[in-house]
Amino acid sequence: MLKRVICKPTIHMFSRAISCDLMPGTVGLGGRMSQNPLKVTIFGASTGSLGRSVVYELASRGVTCMIPYRGEGDEVRHLKQSGDIGKVNPIPFHPRDEQSIRDCIGNADIVLNLVGKYYETKNLYLKKNYTYQDVNIYFPERLARICNEMGVKNLLHVSALQQNLKHRSEWARTKAKGEEVIREVKPETCIVRPADMFGEDDRILQWIGRQFHIYPWLININGGAALKQPVWYGDVATAIRKYCMNPEAYNGKIMELGGPEVMAWSQIVDWFREVTHTARVPPRTPTSIARMYAGVLELGPKPYISRSEVDLRVSDNVVDPHTTCLTFKDLGIEPHSLKDKGYSAILRYRKGGHWAYENENRSEERRVGKECRSRW
Repeated sequence: MLKRVICKPTIHMFSRAISCDLMPGTVGLGGRMSQNPLKVTIFGASTGSLGRSVVYELASRGVTCMIPYRGEGDEVRHLKQSGDIGKVNPIPFHPRDEQSIRDCIGNADIVLNLVGKYYETKNLYLKKNYTYQDVNIYFPERLARICNEMGVKNLLHVSALQQNLKHRSEWARTKAKGEEVIREVKPETCIVRPADMFGEDDRILQWIGRQFHIYPWLININGGAALKQPVWYGDVATAIRKYCMNPEAYNGKIMELGGPEVMAWSQIVDWFREVTHTARVPPRTPTSIARMYAGVLELGPKPYISRSEVDLRVSDNVVDPHTTCLTFKDLGIEPHSLKDKGYSAILRYRKGGHWAYENENRSEERRVGKECRSRW
């Protein structure tokens, strides 16, 4: 009788959920039905693609996530599907209001800062609302100081692999300065430096797809000669989940995360054209002309590309093979390539979408069948 009870599938599921290495302290049947005592506040998860992946990685394993957001609450309700009832909690806040930041942190065990923007936002009067300094320097410093005051020991800050105080891009310079400031205030902060990230709503594949119909001359700036190491959003989110599993082991360390393949920007564009059957070949645009046109676009509220982003596009963004920072290999993660996870993200730009793919398969089957019949 006891043997039959122990061998029941439900008992095996329960024991597997307890003994798994996903999140320490997890109990339950696994997945969304898990319960974990960990509480994490994730700044920048309301609209960002990386934040969406991080919320799914944590909330789907029973972790309680607090999601600070600006604007309307309807803009973040899609995140509630990531976890069970009560696991995803949107909280309104203002980046310049310290009391609202304290309310969002509350009794959190871990604070994640994923806030970032590739252009300087403007209000209705086209006056700058948040500059690169506000987003990449002042807010991380404010957040680290408040964490110290509230006794939160574990803080993770997402920076960028292209951060450099001597970079031509102001965005990259402020990212590097933000790392220095946050380390001065809270030295035990874990810093994550991802390469160019791709996914369902990214600034690589989706940007290329849109520009083919809007500004095709801005795609291959400087001939697309810069080397890139695109990394999938889900892999970076998995690395952040690894940090949340044991934050003490990663405090004060730096992660440099890049994909498994190093490609020139022009190779990414060619692969996009091949998958989507795009016949148009984007021209080679000089960097100076691209920066001039980006400067005109920056006069609007939401530019397709900024001068800082032009400078990032024409410079290499690859993990140093001799780096002393933690990489995917040190974390035990096998990253996915662009061809593994990028196909579904750009299928919407292919004429006919899934139907075109099925018709191709049927045409190939008919061709093979005709050849077989001719042989007989």
